[in-house]
Amino acid sequence: MMLFDLKKIFAERPEKKSSGFSLIETLIYVFLVALLTIAIVSSLARMTKSYRDIKAERAMALSANNLLNRFSYEVRRSNGLGGTFGTATGTLSLTQGTSTTAFSLESSSGRVLISTNGIQDYLTSSDTRISALTFYKLQATSTSKGVAIQFTISNSIGNIRTENFESSCVFPLIVSSWV
Repeated sequence: MMLFDLKKIFAERPEKKSSGFSLIETLIYVFLVALLTIAIVSSLARMTKSYRDIKAERAMALSANNLLNRFSYEVRRSNGLGGTFGTATGTLSLTQGTSTTAFSLESSSGRVLISTNGIQDYLTSSDTRISALTFYKLQATSTSKGVAIQFTISNSIGNIRTENFESSCVFPLIVSSWV
């Protein structure tokens, strides 16, 4: 006779119906949700950084384009020239008849200010900063005169970038005053 009846000990027991998840299943689900969350957050962070960089690039390009286009437009329609040339904080005064247009660098904000007959406006965005604005007189012959512009622009949002721009423009008519 046996002390223990092995048949009774190892007999099949009725199965319990499970009413939830096991601990291992729950841990696996938590791990997968954590991985997805990390992937989504890192993608959003990269997209936000890219957006800031694109916004900064666009602000720099737009400001430079506005400044160069207005400079070219005003030089081509003027017949008189004055200002401070060859310095990083240069000014340029252009006259057409009784109208005067002046370009200058506002040192406190780093923005280019244009003044037409006393009415002032900014040509560059508040998201950009001009660190040097230089004008040069150009004269190839006694009748061929022009002006060159050079400036350094940087952005104030995203990754800080700096670019140099330059352009020149020839007067269409003989300049009456060359100060």
